[in-house]
Amino acid sequence: MRGVDAGTDHHLVLAKLRLRLNRHVNVNYGKFSSQPFTRYKQEERTPEEQLVRWKEHFEQPLNRPPPENPPDILPARNDLLINPEPRSKEEIAKATQALESNKAAGPDLIPPEALKADIPTTANILYGLFVNTWEQEQEQLARWKEHFEQLLNRLSPENPPDILPARNDLPIHPEPPSKEETAKTINALKSNKAAGPDLIPPEAPKADIPTTVDILYGVFENICEQEKVPCEWKEGHLIKLP
Repeated sequence: MRGVDAGTDHHLVLAKLRLRLNRHVNVNYGKFSSQPFTRYKQEERTPEEQLVRWKEHFEQPLNRPPPENPPDILPARNDLLINPEPRSKEEIAKATQALESNKAAGPDLIPPEALKADIPTTANILYGLFVNTWEQEQEQLARWKEHFEQLLNRLSPENPPDILPARNDLPIHPEPPSKEETAKTINALKSNKAAGPDLIPPEAPKADIPTTVDILYGVFENICEQEKVPCEWKEGHLIKLP
């Protein structure tokens, strides 16, 4: 028995397809020219000057030059209405009522039907969790603030301790790291990661490892000779891990 395709040379095909999207990042930073690095070997510079020239060199192929005229960002006309307080029981009950039934359970393995079976009890339980979590975070931030204020604003001791010199020298290698160690460290960098404070992604130094090793070896050698570390290397970032 023919259907809608009767009398034609076409056939109607019905099918259910399921797409699988694969995440693929195609990063192409181009080829980095090693010609500017020949001047670095001939001229003598401080470690800070070498880092500045290094950053300027990588900003050109990465298309990240600093804007000459940065845009003027106007302040927001209306302040965002953000309520830092925990949600009320009425809001939690309303959100629970809006859950769609016949849906798969989430990571907590609780289906929506179980939450909607007794909405008042669910609202009371979730309200207690939200309030306790919010209070714990506020107490933690207050403790951190008090701790760092006492630690950073304290006075120096009147009688500083008399620290005796060590009897045995620590097994510290005072020489700069070798080129093999530097190349091994650069090769171990993970790709497709965000750039650091210097805005240089990991793919940039890995594009031409021999040239990068030559530059870094000169920087490390000057640091060991002058016993002075660049100011940018002394900066730190405090990040709260989940």
